[in-house]
Amino acid sequence: MRWACLALWAACLPMASLPGQREPKPEKVDAFQDPYTKGDAEQLKALGYVAIGQFLWLGDVTTAQVQQILGDDIAIFIETEHFKLASTLRSFPWPKDKEWRAALRAEVEALAERCPGFKTKSRSLDPWLRAHLYAQRLEALYADFCGKLGIAPGTFPEDRGGKRTADYMGEGPYLGQPGKYLVVLAHKALSAGTYTRAFQGSAARDTTRFNHDKEGSLATVIAAEFAEKALRDDRNLHCHLAYSVTHNLVDGFKYYWQSVPAWLSEGISLWFSRPIREEFLNFSGTDDAGATTLRGHEWERRVRMRVDNDVWPKAADLCQVMSAAELDFSSHMMVWSRVDFLMRGHAEKFGRFVARMKAPMTNEARQPTVAEIVQRQAQALRDELGFDEAGFDAAWLAFVRETYSRK
Repeated sequence: MRWACLALWAACLPMASLPGQREPKPEKVDAFQDPYTKGDAEQLKALGYVAIGQFLWLGDVTTAQVQQILGDDIAIFIETEHFKLASTLRSFPWPKDKEWRAALRAEVEALAERCPGFKTKSRSLDPWLRAHLYAQRLEALYADFCGKLGIAPGTFPEDRGGKRTADYMGEGPYLGQPGKYLVVLAHKALSAGTYTRAFQGSAARDTTRFNHDKEGSLATVIAAEFAEKALRDDRNLHCHLAYSVTHNLVDGFKYYWQSVPAWLSEGISLWFSRPIREEFLNFSGTDDAGATTLRGHEWERRVRMRVDNDVWPKAADLCQVMSAAELDFSSHMMVWSRVDFLMRGHAEKFGRFVARMKAPMTNEARQPTVAEIVQRQAQALRDELGFDEAGFDAAWLAFVRETYSRK
C-alpha cells in the first residue's frame, strides 16, 4: 500500500525569514569515511549502530545499489537498532536563534559524550553530523513512542507466522514488523523521486510512506526541497520526520494488518511531532477560523475557543472517519487535542486502547471492514478507557476547560 503524506505546508513564518534558505552548494561527501567514528566498532556500538556505509537495505538490495539509483547525490547510510537511514542532506549553518542553537548544541554534546570524535564547536552541521543527529532522533522517537504507550520492546516475536490469538504481537521484532523502518532524507526532490520510482513504482512529488509488505518494512521518503523548500529548515524537517515516522510506527505496531480511525493515527502523530516545532503544520488544509485573532499554531487557545462556542466535532462523528484527508484544519486540532487529553490523564489506559485497536480483528484472509473497526473501537473505549462516545466527549470537554487557557 502506498501513502502520500498529507504534507505540510506551512510554517507560520514567511519563507524569506527562515534561516539557512540559500541553496547549499553540492558537497564532496565520502559516504564510507565517517570523520567522527572513523568506522571504529566500539564507537559504533556506543552510538547504538549496527552498521554504517554498506549493508543490506531492503531484501537483497544493498546500500551500494541504492547509491547507484541515486546517482551523483551521495548518500550516507546508517543502520541503527530499529531503522535504516539514507541521508543526502547537505551542510546546515548553525542557527542564529539562541534557543534553537542551544538545543542543537545539546544534541551534539550528547553525541560527544558517547563518541569523543564529535566536536561541539564546528562551523556548521556537515552532512555526516546531520546523518548522525537524525539516526539518534529516530531511535529517540522510537523509544518515546514505546514508553508513552507502554509498549515493551521485548514482547515482539522474532519470526513471522505466529497464531493470531489474543496475545498476538505481530510478525517480527520491530514493533511487530519483520523488517526495520526505512527512512530516506534527501536534499533534492529529484533524488526522492528517483528513489520512489525505483522502489515504489512512481516518482514522489511529496513526502511518501510505503509498505514493503514482502519484506515487512515501512518506509518514509522526504526531501528538503518538498513543501516549497520549507524543509531546508532543520527544525521543520525534524518535526515533519517525527510526524511521518510516527504514522509508520502506529501502522507497524503488531504488524500492519489494518488501519485505525484517522483521529487515532493522525492525533498520535501530531502529538509526538508538535513539541519539536509547533509552528510547523504537518498537513494541508485551510485555516478556516481564528486567523484574524490567533496564530495558526496556537492550538490550545483555538480548541478552547471552539469549546466555549460549542463548535467542535462529537466523538460519534470523529471516531468514524477513516481517512485523514477528510479532516479539515480545525479537525486536525481536535484530533490532536483528543490524544493530548488521553496522553496527559490516561496514558496507561490509552496504551491498552491502542493495543486493542491494533490487535487482529479477523482470522480470515482479508482486511476488516470499516464497520468491524468502528465496532472494535466502541468496545475498546468502554473496556480500556471506561466510557462510551458521549462519555469521551464529556471527559474531554472537562479537560479542555480545566487545562487550555483562553489567553
